[in-house]
Amino acid sequence: MKSAALTITIPAEIVCLPDLTIAERVALAHIHNFPACSNGRLACLLGLSERGIESLLRRLRERRLITLIAMSIDEERKRAGDCIARADFKGALHHYQLAKQRVEDFPATMLEVRVEALALVVEDETRVLASKLVFEHAAATGMPAAEKKSLFATIMGLSAERLAQIRPALDSQARLGRPVDISALLKE
Repeated sequence: MKSAALTITIPAEIVCLPDLTIAERVALAHIHNFPACSNGRLACLLGLSERGIESLLRRLRERRLITLIAMSIDEERKRAGDCIARADFKGALHHYQLAKQRVEDFPATMLEVRVEALALVVEDETRVLASKLVFEHAAATGMPAAEKKSLFATIMGLSAERLAQIRPALDSQARLGRPVDISALLKE
């Protein structure tokens, strides 16, 4: 069997971290470069069992060292917030789509973190979708500012559970492509 050379570049910010084994540094570098890598691929790369990789990743998570992907999700959420400030709902929804794609890049052993991150992004996205529909309806009907402000306050006050309940109705209203009144849906 012919062996091949393998070059791994470990970023300086990982090299500087104290009290890490070389395997932990290599794992962090690989996750940094290939966030969607599987545990099996990491195991093969490091010559560890999958159980060994799970243990290694658990240690890194406990030390809060696997945050690179989470930071990119937070960055997309921030960009979405910037769009919302400009009333660019389409742009905000685009950034939430990108954030959801990044959630999918979490390593397989981080299922709980993936679920929590996805729930947070979908919650934000649902609030923006509801706000977009209210904004469009208000613009089309000349809704009084006080009523519009009240609807936006209602949207911000909705629980995660209520947002999950109304999301299918919001999606179907958004697909209609014309301004619709969702005030009754928000107040149910």
